[in-house]
Order: sequence, then structure tokens, then C-alpha cells
Amino acid sequence: MIESRGKGSVVRFARQPCGWSAAALRKKAAKWVLSTAACVLIADAFAATVAVRLGVVDSAGEAERIQKQLKNGADFAVLARERSTDATAIDGGFLGKVDPTSLRPELRDALQGLRPGELSGIVKLPSGYALLKVLADSEVARLADVDRARQAAIAAESSVKYGPDVEGWAYA
Repeated sequence: MIESRGKGSVVRFARQPCGWSAAALRKKAAKWVLSTAACVLIADAFAATVAVRLGVVDSAGEAERIQKQLKNGADFAVLARERSTDATAIDGGFLGKVDPTSLRPELRDALQGLRPGELSGIVKLPSGYALLKVLADSEVARLADVDRARQAAIAAESSVKYGPDVEGWAYA
């Protein structure tokens, strides 16, 4: 802790260990504050998450057919469930809200510049050909509601007790 020892004592203290004048110290501090603020803004921009659906198929031709169907209004989730070979197919291709920097470079590049509701071009991956769709926050909220309802239904079903002593049942 620096104690106040009169006018200019902090400047003398700062100048002694680092050899800077008061003006140089102010200039360096201003640059540090600006560069720190810029780093925070850049980090925030890169740390932004994006809600994404992913569909992966085996051939470029199949990816083109699916892309055409999607452009004509087909539901991405339905097509992903029916045709995708990716593990997310069971969830309609929903990857969740992901940080694009955590994705493969090909997928990250395909997502760049896409707005909610937009579809990527076909992306060649080692496992096949992918299509991506960026979801709007409202669609993600609906998915969360559906997931909560599904989990509640599963929990309720597993809590129902069936006993062998139910009156009126005939056992073969």
C-alpha cells in the first residue's frame, strides 16, 4: 500500500523503481487501459456463442439435395433426424450454443457472417458433407421448453409404480 507523503510522492515512488517520468507513466497507463479495453472487446466478440444445428451426410450430391429442400422451406431438424450421420441427429442436429472457436476450422469458417435463420454452404469434412443453420434465440428458448417438458414426462413415467396385485387383472 502506498501512503500519501505529500504532493508528488506517488510520482516519486513510481519513478524510482521503473525510471519513468510522471508524463511517461501517464502515457503508458493510458495505453495499457486502452489496450486492455480492446482485448476485452475482442475476447467478448470471440467468446460469443451461437446456437447451431448441424447435419452431416455421406455424399456431396445428398448434401446438395438437402440444401435445396432447406431452401424450399423444409425443416432442418426433421431432415437432420432422417438423414444425418452425425451423433446430433437424434436431437435434430442441435449442437447447442457453441463458441465457434471450439469448432473445426471448416465449420468455424462456414458460420462466419451467418445471421440467425441462415444456412451455410456445404462444408467438406473428413466424416462427410455438412450443412449448418444458425438458430434465433427464440427458437433456442422453444427447444429448452420442449427439453424440460420431455424430461418431466420421462421422470413422471419412471415414477409410476406397477404392482402385480392389481385387482381384476388376469395373469396367464
